[in-house]
Amino acid sequence: TQKIIEVCNKRQIAYYLYDADIESKAFVLSHKKEIAQIFGLNRDVTDDELKQYCYRAIFENSDPEHSYRNYVWNGLKQELLEKREKFASLQLADGQKGVFIINAPLLLSSGWYALCDTIAEVKTDSDVRFERFVARDMGLGYDKKQSTQRFYKTEAAYTEEKTVDRTQFRTIIYKINN
Repeated sequence: TQKIIEVCNKRQIAYYLYDADIESKAFVLSHKKEIAQIFGLNRDVTDDELKQYCYRAIFENSDPEHSYRNYVWNGLKQELLEKREKFASLQLADGQKGVFIINAPLLLSSGWYALCDTIAEVKTDSDVRFERFVARDMGLGYDKKQSTQRFYKTEAAYTEEKTVDRTQFRTIIYKINN
């Protein structure tokens, strides 16, 4: 994403960056009560406790997790569409171009890929992804064994995403290991 922004700045292209990770954290906190109810938590929960439920929900397939994903993805999609519409309505300088950038690691799972004209995929080697994943999970309270199991489950989910028909848009793939 940073490289795309650099190109936009260099070529004086107006852009809006929609970062799904940042937006989803804000969405979850602003809908904390509703999300806690989805998980069957009829009590006040701490932000950290809710975060753990939410991270688990991304990779699990039980009914509450599925309901959570739908609730968040649909809510975020509505916000994204509103922001995209507002950006599209801006009066740009004569001849100036505009780019609406969606940075969404779960772009394919969420179905948001259908909103895109071009997709830039960033691929890293499995060992690099593993190290990052385990470090993040251990920070969330998972042990190494749990995190390793979650990593391989996640890898399988991303493999399933590759079956999405990409003939409707141009795809650019970057290979990055740092």
